[in-house]
Amino acid sequence: MMNSLQKSKSNNNVKKSSSSTTLLMRAVVEDDISILVRLLSSNDYTSTLFVCDKKGRTALDWARMCRNYQAVSLLTKAMSTVINNSRISTMQTINDLEGFIMHNNDYQHKELLHALKNRDQKKAIQILRDNRLHRMEVEGLNLVYFTDKVGHSGYTPLIMSAGFNMIEVIDLLIEHNAPVNHANKFGHTAFTYACSAGNSDIARMLLFHGANIHHCTVEGRSGLHFACIYNKARTVKVIIKYLLETFATFRIQGLCNCDNDVGDDGYDDDDDDDDGR
Repeated sequence: MMNSLQKSKSNNNVKKSSSSTTLLMRAVVEDDISILVRLLSSNDYTSTLFVCDKKGRTALDWARMCRNYQAVSLLTKAMSTVINNSRISTMQTINDLEGFIMHNNDYQHKELLHALKNRDQKKAIQILRDNRLHRMEVEGLNLVYFTDKVGHSGYTPLIMSAGFNMIEVIDLLIEHNAPVNHANKFGHTAFTYACSAGNSDIARMLLFHGANIHHCTVEGRSGLHFACIYNKARTVKVIIKYLLETFATFRIQGLCNCDNDVGDDGYDDDDDDDDGR
């Protein structure tokens, strides 16, 4: 019997055989339980434990139909072992992945800060472009994404880049959703540092991406104050132009709202008409 089973091994498909029955299914029909034991001891056949025939029945279902209770017991234990081993393997894979994410997140943060401290813009750009970590994966582990992590005295990569006039690095950091308005322990943001250094193009970029123009440092000074103190005329012009555009936008919106409240006859629609006049 065993020889005949071995001969038909080449015809057995892991998903479905040509006759829709596997060697395990045929073995449970036999009275000799030793054949099933030999098959289960081989890794070649344990992979077919969950394979179904045309009617959706596994080898375990066949054993129950034949009332082969020894086979039912053996197959149940074998299937439980496979499931448990799969869970252990999955958990190990998840733990390995989490460790990989944590290690690479810390490593890339250190490398990025090192490149910025050395004012190596090319290296910083390479780190950000070659990054394979996703923010959702890192934050899903309750970790801070490497572009958002703070270094000494609360300096983030964005703040350092703004002070060193690394506009390409800032562009990549913003693509990675780095926080624009984070302040260090002195109250400085990337915007106030850009204003202090007179990096007008960076100041304009940060304002476009939501930098708080009214933010003040611990000293109580805003970006405009620093630009004036250090005689950064171009930066002052950028800030004043932005303020004027913002004011004009609000004024136009206010005028539009007023026009909507006035009727076609020139009078306020909310005023009650006098019936006797």
